[in-house]
Amino acid sequence: MSYRRSVIMVLFAAFVSTGCTGGGSSTDSFGNQAINVESIQVTPQEISAGSNVRIRMSLSNVGEIPAEVQVGNEDAEENKGSRILSNACPDIFEVTEFSASTTNSSETKKSYDLAPEYKARLNWKLSQNSADVPLNGYTCKLSFKVPFDYSVEAFRQIQIKENPDVPGAENLFAKSSKGPMKLTLESIGSSSPSGTPVFLDDDSAEILVQLENKNPSKSSYTGTVELGPPRLEARGNLKFDEVNVSGNRQSAAYIAKYTDGVDASSVLDSASAEQVAEEFSGINQQTIDKIGKKSDMFRLCPDPESMPDDGSLLLYQGKSKIFRCGLDWSDHSFDIAPSLKAEIYAKANYTYVKNVGRRTVNVRYRGN
Repeated sequence: MSYRRSVIMVLFAAFVSTGCTGGGSSTDSFGNQAINVESIQVTPQEISAGSNVRIRMSLSNVGEIPAEVQVGNEDAEENKGSRILSNACPDIFEVTEFSASTTNSSETKKSYDLAPEYKARLNWKLSQNSADVPLNGYTCKLSFKVPFDYSVEAFRQIQIKENPDVPGAENLFAKSSKGPMKLTLESIGSSSPSGTPVFLDDDSAEILVQLENKNPSKSSYTGTVELGPPRLEARGNLKFDEVNVSGNRQSAAYIAKYTDGVDASSVLDSASAEQVAEEFSGINQQTIDKIGKKSDMFRLCPDPESMPDDGSLLLYQGKSKIFRCGLDWSDHSFDIAPSLKAEIYAKANYTYVKNVGRRTVNVRYRGN
């Protein structure tokens, strides 16, 4: 998955610097991402054996943020647009031609960055070369999906006070960017009279991280979300609690990959290192042979126990995943400052696979 989302970072920084954020315990949203399938033309939809079918598709980015559309399979030698034309009935048809272009590129590529208002055009030629068509013909249901790479970001500010008499912060902001997947940060565990996001020094504070593929009744998006571990950061003299990774070192490595200050190889033992060696640079047989006894405790969020071994998540429409991480501010001295203002930041890079639907093509028996 490509993570070229610098524009989102610019928007995010702009909202923070200008103070255009929401306060209290709610999480506001900014920026909009929307991909529109303008048209799919399949012609003709009924052919005789040995004939061809043409497919034309037009896409546009009608949102406010760039998105990357995945067209071809990265592992395939030849680009046939298989990430979008996900089923071309290979027992009936052969994809003999494929071309693609966008508003600013006439070259056929395996992926395109679509800026707002940019369009993409895709064309296929399907050839039916078999003369062995049964008397009742063939029916092919062409399937189309549009995978786009997105990013979503969120932050939540919290305050930790030495005791209830310490004055509270005037504004504690929370913010999240928009898109097919919703990212929400909520803090829990406060005994402060004002409640979260204000905590007292003796509290056991936690942050809840929810990733949600929005319910169809609440969103114009329909599709699945594919992603790896979200990146979580505790800022402002705040840390995540240590978690035991001894039983989940493989998933811990994927989380550490997106965690500042923790090297992925540091959480692996020999067995787990061999399983992920192909996906992590710097991990080879030589380094595996040198791996000795490892520490079991690391400051990671999410907890590796809440992630699959391969570090991947799949969220169907209306489904969500919640992570829970403890917060530690033991490095802060309340003798020096009776109040600590801190922040939790989260970012998730994901692929949204938009279901576009099917088109039917009938292949008739030609006869003698």
